[in-house]
Amino acid sequence: MIILEGPDGAGKTTLLLNLLDEFPHIEQHAKASTSTGGPVANIAHWAKEDITTWPIQALSFYDRHPMFSEPVYGQLLRNGYDGWFDGADAQRMGHKIMERGLTVFCLPPIELVVENLSAEEQLSGVEDNILSLYGAYEAYLAHFSKKFPNSVFHYDYTKSTDFDDLHTLVEAHAIRWNRKNLGRKA
Repeated sequence: MIILEGPDGAGKTTLLLNLLDEFPHIEQHAKASTSTGGPVANIAHWAKEDITTWPIQALSFYDRHPMFSEPVYGQLLRNGYDGWFDGADAQRMGHKIMERGLTVFCLPPIELVVENLSAEEQLSGVEDNILSLYGAYEAYLAHFSKKFPNSVFHYDYTKSTDFDDLHTLVEAHAIRWNRKNLGRKA
């Protein structure tokens, strides 16, 4: 799986559309949360069920995954989130994501993220908390890059080579995924 993560206004949706154009054989996975509607009911169950079934799922692009976004957005915008995300089971699931998936942290310069927010409709509180949201994703990037350097990519749409570099990573990930999961062809 290929997960695009980052705060609102970081370019995830634009990147997703570009990747879907480049890789028409890879679909977009159903969302667990939207920028205007918030998370699905029982998001912890959704996350666990999703990761558990990865071995039988076709390779997909995610516009966020609750294993990353729920602790960030839940804490900063809803004053809490399901405690499952802090437990040992969730930690094991997070390791599965890192071992099996490719996580792309979309983090262009913060000034551009702030500027982009004014052009999109957001959940209440996003603009007021953007510095904290951005900082939480920077912390994720730093942490997971050290522990799982081959499973994490920092995407900054202002860097001219980032899309090409990511394209190469997605191609390689698709080959590995399809070999491991039901012998699918890339």
